[in-house]
Amino acid sequence: MITIAVCDDNRLALEKLAAILREICGRYWEGFEIRTFESGESLLEAHEKAPFDILFLDIRMPGMDGFSAAERIRRQGGKRVSVVFVTSQEELVYQVFPYAPYAFIRKRSDGLIRKDLEDVIRRLSGEYLQETCLKLETAYHVAEYVRVREIIYLFSERNYVIYQMTKNRRIKVRKAMRECEEELKDLGFLRIHRSFLINMEHIRSIRRKENGVCLSNGEVLEIGRTYREEIGERYMAWLEKGAAHD
Repeated sequence: MITIAVCDDNRLALEKLAAILREICGRYWEGFEIRTFESGESLLEAHEKAPFDILFLDIRMPGMDGFSAAERIRRQGGKRVSVVFVTSQEELVYQVFPYAPYAFIRKRSDGLIRKDLEDVIRRLSGEYLQETCLKLETAYHVAEYVRVREIIYLFSERNYVIYQMTKNRRIKVRKAMRECEEELKDLGFLRIHRSFLINMEHIRSIRRKENGVCLSNGEVLEIGRTYREEIGERYMAWLEKGAAHD
């Protein structure tokens, strides 16, 4: 469940922003909750009880403004929080850096702000997928917990599947590749060969002439003949929906 807070002292702007976000988020996440607040104080009180994942903050508000709220939340530490400032005063962009925001959005026409919000949610959706934690039962009956972003690719070896991880680490699991493919299908993985399943976050280029995919660790994996036609299309669809590294 992704939890989102929207804070703006202007009720009309608050309701409009929340409505646009509900529409956009519904295309990227099955489970999400959006709560609205008309003051930085009420937002902070709710966040202290149950921290939000994403905050959309107006900057200029009476009492506790967006900068002050973001500063208090950053000082609390703990759960990762993505802060997005939303304001009609674009000159404030030069003052946002100390608060480590994820993005800065200007209040403009509905069409333009919708485009900006779509871009932010698209990127965030990819990042949250890559932060998903998986439990792997190793061949030695020891459970290992890994984040999706740590997996570069999987390859089959007899009755086992080897997870090629970052930092040149490998995890061996007794499982069929088709079973792994089913488990990872919604987490950004792509079958490029009967023996290879790759994390699209780690793709750096697709070399059609060489029938290979270049990965973040410098390896180039062969594209199987039966997978050549669909790879480009599926990779582009993933990029458009929410690639984390763009």
